Amino acid sequence: MSLPRCVLYLSFLATLMATAHEKSRTDVWRDDLAGPVKSVSSTVVRTSVQWQQPGGPTLRIPIWCADCDYDRDGFRTKSGQRVDGKFVGQVIRIVRDSNGQATRRLIFDASTGQLDGDEVTGPFGTIEGTSYVAGELDWRQTYSYDQYGHLTDRRTFDRKGEEIEKVLTNTDANGVLENSGWEHGQLSYQQTFDPETTVEPFTTFDSFGRVKLTWTVVAGELVTF
Repeated sequence: MSLPRCVLYLSFLATLMATAHEKSRTDVWRDDLAGPVKSVSSTVVRTSVQWQQPGGPTLRIPIWCADCDYDRDGFRTKSGQRVDGKFVGQVIRIVRDSNGQATRRLIFDASTGQLDGDEVTGPFGTIEGTSYVAGELDWRQTYSYDQYGHLTDRRTFDRKGEEIEKVLTNTDANGVLENSGWEHGQLSYQQTFDPETTVEPFTTFDSFGRVKLTWTVVAGELVTF
C-alpha cells in the first residue's frame, strides 16, 4: 500500500475512534461552528491556485455546509447549496416528544419533496437511520451505545435486509479499547488501544482473511508499518 493511502487509513481510523469517544453533539458543532448559529450562507470562488506546502496557500478549515439553517437547539433544518440562484439540497423536519427532546429527523429532497432519510434519535445520538433513493428504500443502519455514550455497534443492511457491514467497538469509561469492522461477514480491519502503554496496533484483511496491512502507533507516533 502506498504512503498516501496509508495516510488516508490513519485519518479514517482516527476519525472513527474519535467519534466513538464523543457523546451526542449538535449539527452546529459537527459543522465546526460555535454559538447559537441560525444559518450559514457561503460563496464559492473558483481559482487555479495550487494548494501546496511549503510556501503555498493553505486551506485551514473547509466549509462543511455551504447553505444551512439550524433550529434553537443546533439541529440542522436545511442543508445544501445554491446553484444558479436556486437552492439544491435537503430540508429536515425535527420531531420532538412531549418534553421537547428531538426523537426523529425526517429528511426531504428540497426539489422533489421526496423522503431521502429517516433517523430515529436517542439520548446519545442516532439509533436507527434509513436512506431512500427516489422514494425507495436503499439501506438502513442501526446504532448502539454504552452507558457512557460511546458508540459500540453500527450495522448496515441493504434494501433486502441483509447485513453488509458491521462495526463493533469495545469501550470503557475513558473511551475506545478495540474497534473491528466486517464487510459481508468477513473481518476487514481490527484496531486495539492499550491506555497504559498507549500502543495502538492496526490490521486490515482481504476477502480471504489474509493480512493486507499492519501498522503500530505508540503515543500517537507511527513506529511500524
